[in-house]
Amino acid sequence: MTLRYRSSIAYSPTTHRVDLIEYIIVLEGDVEILFEGKWHAVAQGESLRFYSDQPHGYKAVTERAVFQNIVCYPS
Repeated sequence: MTLRYRSSIAYSPTTHRVDLIEYIIVLEGDVEILFEGKWHAVAQGESLRFYSDQPHGYKAVTERAVFQNIVCYPS
């Protein structure tokens, strides 16, 4: 899934089951990703991963931000 955000818009989905992992790959702009109780900066060209069984969220910190959000469901 590719997500596009404008600055100052944040999105906080519900938590997921225990074994899910999310990968975030920033294609344009800069974003901040909320997990482990704090916001983590991710710049264009960078990526990160986190367990999504905790409160988490996404927000753009530049005028425009585009990132891919890959949710892995282990078998």
